[in-house]
Amino acid sequence: PLVPLRGSHNRLEWLSVDSFGPRTATTLEYLGLANNNLLELPGCVPACAKLSTLQVEYNPLRNPPPELVSQGMAVLRQYCELRDARIAAFENLLTEYDFEFEASHLVPQSFNVRTGRTGFLTPDDLEAFDAAVDAYLNGPYYKNPSTDTEILERIDTVRHEREHVFYNVMLQ
Repeated sequence: PLVPLRGSHNRLEWLSVDSFGPRTATTLEYLGLANNNLLELPGCVPACAKLSTLQVEYNPLRNPPPELVSQGMAVLRQYCELRDARIAAFENLLTEYDFEFEASHLVPQSFNVRTGRTGFLTPDDLEAFDAAVDAYLNGPYYKNPSTDTEILERIDTVRHEREHVFYNVMLQ
């Protein structure tokens, strides 16, 4: 069984859930990933029940926020579980709003989230939307004042306002 995994100093940029064997979740106790280029923890970390030591220093981590890493595995597991739930709920809302989007553009940093039918939105509108999505999903969510619904309603309202202005100008 895999108990320690030492992957420090390898210029790793990401690790998929598949990077670890299926039994890793029940045996891994130490995960050393310091001094890499990781933006987020591997998705399997919360499932590693025996994981007691996680070394991720000197990575440009966004998820979890660096201030949470030193608070222990229980806090990290809770953060990761909540973040996964937020991402799933946000994807469901995007679908409910009938927004075309690319799920792979949501994490670890949101960019070009809306992929089609952007209508009358300007590049600045889309950039502001991406920034709001990024703060909501990838930043310290506990500091974010907006809800997922507010973010989507805001961009939908802007799109409708821009459409209304466009047609009013055309009809004059």
